[in-house]
Amino acid sequence: MPGHAPESPAPEASPPSPGPGPLRPSGGPVKRVIIGLVGLGLVAALGVGGLWLVKRLASARTLPLEEPRALQLSRTDPVLHDPLGIDDPDGKALSRVFAKLRALEEGRTDRVAILQLGASHTTGQFFADRVRDRLQQRFGAGGRGFVAPGEPEGDRPHTGVIRKREGNWTVKGAIHQDFGQRWGLSGVRVEGEEGSSMTFDLCTDCQDAPVPSTMQVFTLHRPGDGKLEVLLDDRVVATLPRQPAKKEQLNVHTLNALGARQRLTLRAAGPGPSVVLGVSHELARPGLVYDTAGLSGSTVWVPAGYEKTTFRKQLASRRPDLYVLFWGTNEAVSSKFDVDAYSARYLDLLKTLRAAAPKADCLILGPTDRLVPRESNWLPAPSQEVVISALRKVARTGGCAFWSPRAAMGGDGSMRVWQRHSPPWALQDSTHLTREGYHALADLLVDDLIGNFAESRMVSMRETSIGGSGAGKR
Repeated sequence: MPGHAPESPAPEASPPSPGPGPLRPSGGPVKRVIIGLVGLGLVAALGVGGLWLVKRLASARTLPLEEPRALQLSRTDPVLHDPLGIDDPDGKALSRVFAKLRALEEGRTDRVAILQLGASHTTGQFFADRVRDRLQQRFGAGGRGFVAPGEPEGDRPHTGVIRKREGNWTVKGAIHQDFGQRWGLSGVRVEGEEGSSMTFDLCTDCQDAPVPSTMQVFTLHRPGDGKLEVLLDDRVVATLPRQPAKKEQLNVHTLNALGARQRLTLRAAGPGPSVVLGVSHELARPGLVYDTAGLSGSTVWVPAGYEKTTFRKQLASRRPDLYVLFWGTNEAVSSKFDVDAYSARYLDLLKTLRAAAPKADCLILGPTDRLVPRESNWLPAPSQEVVISALRKVARTGGCAFWSPRAAMGGDGSMRVWQRHSPPWALQDSTHLTREGYHALADLLVDDLIGNFAESRMVSMRETSIGGSGAGKR
């Protein structure tokens, strides 16, 4: 069975890397007045729901307000169908990771790890880089996290990492491949011929303080493969595997070194090829680690088809406290979207993720707004509404929280607003965002996460106070 959906969407175009630019908050006194006037009408029409929506719009620092459509309720009524904010009806879907974050702030634990999986919105790094930066500023920087060995469509720049390959390397991705194959966390494996080498300069944006670093090297070994030498600062510190492989098997090798910045080199020593699945980097100090593992053009069908044991072992080695799952934009272009089959596949993936990290919470992100060409017009992706509805139901069934990027962007048709923003927040392919756009979207997510975290902390303090009072009365 091929490793993709029965009807796979066209692969995503790889977005170019737009130039850097400041993230400028929109709004001002006049716009606040406009929001207030529109809000009165929403409150009158929708009661409590309208009041909540107005507060959310008024507090959004980065929501584009240049076009009234971004402020209006769509025909599908987003308050009921695709509301803003994190959907967690019972308040428990993120309770464990919030408890870990409180423990990190209070010095009762030294590590919180988040693992983001997805398609090109993840592979492009801009969104994840901003989320990582915001959260590490708040909770402390625990290192760069997981780094893929390459991307099939061409290597993307990674903040804080410089990757360089020399010799003959083949980068292979999991899209349109048979189910049951072994892949890295990003759905990639890179095979090098004897004599080839791959170098990772890790944490290049870190202050080079005398802080111990922990690194992991993820490799795949098959009968007939050669040895892979692991070097730190051009010195061989390990040779993998220790014993010749009798069957195809995963190896996760851990090494430690003093210093935040590290140069890690992997050299195919032969005889025979070597396969690299990725590396990771963490700092031995209290802080947050944010891993990203994305495969452009993928849908949830792709990771759900990985060989489960190999995938599960890699996930477990990263010890995540929260999964952030960012698929849906590619699924939205399908004209024959099978809700039942897709939901079953997504829930199956959640089982694999939970088997690897039973105490991890999960946050499912829906698609961004997407337009597709139809004759001479750009129209909403045909399955956008049904994908969002399906993902929201999967999240509730699977015990995950849900957050809608499309709602955060302004709802149906907001892609046009983001394209006209100055500077542009979306590319003209009507699928991907610019650097500034991804940063704006990430800010909206982090604002919601921090808001929910603060609320959970207040609830925890209230419960502790009540419990303490009760204990005192006894």
